Amino acid sequence: MTTDHTRYNVEGILLARPFKIRRLGHFGVDLHDLEAGLRFYVQDLGFRITDVLDLGRIPPLAKLVDGVDDARLYFTSHGSDHHSLL
Repeated sequence: MTTDHTRYNVEGILLARPFKIRRLGHFGVDLHDLEAGLRFYVQDLGFRITDVLDLGRIPPLAKLVDGVDDARLYFTSHGSDHHSLL
């Protein structure tokens, strides 16, 4: 058996491997077809909508979404993870 002695710099800490992914949290996806996307993530994959945030109703952010048809963000959860997909 060979041993790999390569070290990876992970925010200033040298590790034998950079990381092991166990879950994703607050992962965001931009959708061109919001209805189809929500149908896929909620109905097909089983995510639950936990919060909805309308960026157009937040004065400091309203200019950022000017011209956007639907400026809502849908926060979803799956299993015990809170807000796992945005």
